[in-house]
Amino acid sequence: MQRHFHEELEALKQRLLAMGGLVEDQIRRVMRALVERDDALAREVIERDQQVNAYDVEVDETCVGLLALHQPAAGDLRFITTAMKIVTDLERMGDQAVNIAQRVLAASPAINATRARSGQARALERFRGMGRRRRPRTSTSITFISRVRASSGRKFSQNRRKTTPPNTMVTALRESSGTQKTRR
Repeated sequence: MQRHFHEELEALKQRLLAMGGLVEDQIRRVMRALVERDDALAREVIERDQQVNAYDVEVDETCVGLLALHQPAAGDLRFITTAMKIVTDLERMGDQAVNIAQRVLAASPAINATRARSGQARALERFRGMGRRRRPRTSTSITFISRVRASSGRKFSQNRRKTTPPNTMVTALRESSGTQKTRR
């Protein structure tokens, strides 16, 4: 059962990566369509939005199924809830790409190409920056959790719930933030 759960988590991660790659490609294509005034490319972006929407539904259903069937805890639960938030953001980015593509089709040919190129670079950098900003938070969370587990000093059996005494959590939190409270 546990192996099956982890295989489903890995499949979920792969779907998220595939969806992210598709959305990044949509942004790149729509910006190129804007800069080059390529109506065919803009239409292609609009047509490919169905794939982004299908990923959204698929990932969302997978997350709900994992939550309902396996009742994940700790890191797995955080990953699943984060995946649900990420997929919503990615789907919205895909919708924005479609909005831009529709405007490309409706726009006059007199678009300032230099301004469009700078917008393209900013849009792609913001998209890539999302992943870079999430990594440090994930790393900090993992460090904090491992410190809580290490400082609790408890051995857990399968019959006993995994609990961390409150004072241990406070100690681990202080260690992770680099502050120590001195006793008087």
